[in-house]
Amino acid sequence: MAAQLDPSSSLSASGKVASELEDVLLSIPSVQKEMTFAGFDMLTSAQKNNSVASFVMLKPWNERKKKEESSTATVAQVYQKAQTQVPGALVMPFNPPPIMGMSTTGGLEGYIQNRSAERSGRRGRR
Repeated sequence: MAAQLDPSSSLSASGKVASELEDVLLSIPSVQKEMTFAGFDMLTSAQKNNSVASFVMLKPWNERKKKEESSTATVAQVYQKAQTQVPGALVMPFNPPPIMGMSTTGGLEGYIQNRSAERSGRRGRR
């Protein structure tokens, strides 16, 4: 999760927002642990006084059987609660990409090389 304060905000103001975000995260039943950093912008991987980054670990799958305990539902709950309980920042919760290192809009590209004497069209019909 990323949070952004006004550009002129101090690191101590970001620390206050980080504490408020921790309270929001830990109030959600599907959250097991969280780690929040004031002064780090995860979207640009830069140190910024007006940024907060949180990494959230959800409870194991076998403990989250209800639909409202899914990762998508948890993101929605965090967003909804942060709007009212963290007024000093723009809070942007999101799920990680399905494949590490790729964004949610990225794709996977690959090439298949036919090293046999058969034509490619015939291989697909077997």
